[in-house]
Amino acid sequence: MLLILSGKKHVDVSLSIKFKKQFKCKERQCFYNSSSKLCQIKNDLKEPDIMYVEGYYQLDTIDAILIPHGWIQRTNGIIIDLTRSELNDEMLYYPVIKFKHAEMFSLIRKEQWQNPTS
Repeated sequence: MLLILSGKKHVDVSLSIKFKKQFKCKERQCFYNSSSKLCQIKNDLKEPDIMYVEGYYQLDTIDAILIPHGWIQRTNGIIIDLTRSELNDEMLYYPVIKFKHAEMFSLIRKEQWQNPTS
């Protein structure tokens, strides 16, 4: 079976860098950076349908190596990457699963309710 993936390169580099600095996002924390800042970015951009995305990225310069990654996607499809913003011109993004803000918030609340901290 042959699987053909189509990567996206539609990244707003300046907005990614702005939010990365504003929220002091840490390297190698892509899932945390994107999921925890989704609400703030949704409010800043006034986009109720903004999404948290999990998938993979691939550097244009390296063939066939897909690396797990998390990012934010605007309603117009533009990507905001809070972790790898300095490499955005060299990256292809492959989304696997997307959550709207309300879905993400619901999952977080459910997880907190099922696993309360002592």
